[in-house]
Amino acid sequence: MIRSRSSSRGGAAGGAEPRSPAEVARAARAAALRALARRARTSSELAAILARRGFERDVADEAIAALRAIGLVDESAVAHEVARDAARRRRGSRFVREVMARRGVAPDARGEALASSAAEDERSARDALARRFGPELPRDRRGVARAFRFLVARGFPAGAARRALGIDLDVESADDA
Repeated sequence: MIRSRSSSRGGAAGGAEPRSPAEVARAARAAALRALARRARTSSELAAILARRGFERDVADEAIAALRAIGLVDESAVAHEVARDAARRRRGSRFVREVMARRGVAPDARGEALASSAAEDERSARDALARRFGPELPRDRRGVARAFRFLVARGFPAGAARRALGIDLDVESADDA
């Protein structure tokens, strides 16, 4: 017997027989659990996964709420995971903020992880510079500009990049917040 991918994996689509609401709900929870087995996910990531698998929005929302109730969906855990990964990869707090927004981390769950990432920006920027440029930082104008662009491209706020490079400007940017 040949089954369609969606019916063999528990998706809502496929199959000749109509499925009961309880079976559909169970299949949605199972699909969400499979996604969570690979990595921590946000509610919006799970909703998108379930939608791609053909589950209706209300069924997906119920499955996500059930998993959140038992602690398997935790937005702040995802936020901390993003911050840890960024620190390991020597990325700045601007990068962390962008990844959290892209992954759909709830704004109220971002605060602590963003604060810890921002607190490490200057040290992480110096580490990234040392790894990229060696122990001697560029001192000529072109070299400093290249190092500055390097840091900003890696998601460090302009203020942290300036401080890591020892550039003393009396300038406040919106990016420093």
